[in-house]
Amino acid sequence: MTDSVAEEQALLQAVADGDQRALQTLYRRWQPRLQYYVQSRLGGDAAAAQDVVHEVMLDVWRQAGRFEGRSKPLTWAMSMAHNKLVDYLRKWSREDSHDNVPEPEDHEEGDTAAAIQGSQEAAYLHHCIRQLPDGQRDAIQLAFFDDMAYPDIAEVIDCPLGTVKTRIFHARAQLKRCLSALMKGLCSLDEPDGCSPRPS
Repeated sequence: MTDSVAEEQALLQAVADGDQRALQTLYRRWQPRLQYYVQSRLGGDAAAAQDVVHEVMLDVWRQAGRFEGRSKPLTWAMSMAHNKLVDYLRKWSREDSHDNVPEPEDHEEGDTAAAIQGSQEAAYLHHCIRQLPDGQRDAIQLAFFDDMAYPDIAEVIDCPLGTVKTRIFHARAQLKRCLSALMKGLCSLDEPDGCSPRPS
């Protein structure tokens, strides 16, 4: 067990004992990762993601005494975030259909081409990730954007480790096909289903 995991377990115990400062410390540590995960599943809706993260942290406050230590504390919180997100999506019947890509910030003249290229690649990746089935999308986001280990992902999305590995394997293959098609100009971002990853 790493020092940070042991420290987070101690903080959770302090939260269970009613220590608000311990909760604030955990919030500062976990909020960026929880926010990123939830917001990426909500098509970039920062306000809705913030609401979900606040609900998660309220549950951490209420349920800290139930933490059994079978996983890392952050994995436990990510699992709650995943469940809250599923509930939120069911409740509002939202679709991940936002195509908003943030405008690049002002750059020096020499950086403009690089900024445009980076924005284009990010748009391609975002588009292809949205094309993945939910289970694969969740696994990919947790593995590569949240830097979670496969066993932790299995805990968060509540499925066997082998299933996580299979989902990531297939998702990577589908992302490769989708990105290749976009970069070769075989489809465009304006065709929402035109670049759906399909076996070749």
